[in-house]
Amino acid sequence: MHTEIDFSAIPGTSHLVDLDRTKETIETESGIVLIPTPSDDPNDPLNWSRGRKWLAIFCTVVYIFGGSVPGCCIYSILTDIAEDPDVHATVGQLNEGTGYMFLFLGIGNLLMMPLAQQYGKRPIYLISLLGNIMFNLWQP
Repeated sequence: MHTEIDFSAIPGTSHLVDLDRTKETIETESGIVLIPTPSDDPNDPLNWSRGRKWLAIFCTVVYIFGGSVPGCCIYSILTDIAEDPDVHATVGQLNEGTGYMFLFLGIGNLLMMPLAQQYGKRPIYLISLLGNIMFNLWQP
């Protein structure tokens, strides 16, 4: 005996394609159901122009690489820094500094993400980027 499964009763499932046009949803001409449904707000990312979306992606990539790459690149020159007579630090101490950087990058997520949800992403991104720049300047 074959029974039909009602997928609408399963939490987290959504009707993604409606070729028969039987559902009352906002969809494209090809029958693809838009989830989440776009709003009329021009600041809704679903309503952004292609240029604004590319700008947001570019800023995200610059933020990620600007915060990560400088701190990771110092590993390749730790021995050169330690050999400099003006630097009074061993390779172990310099390695500790980079370890602290990665520690604070990891712990920072536990603090910054709730703050970003409470106060908005832009000010928290700017504060965290400023802190990351200061740490990268202090590290060498």
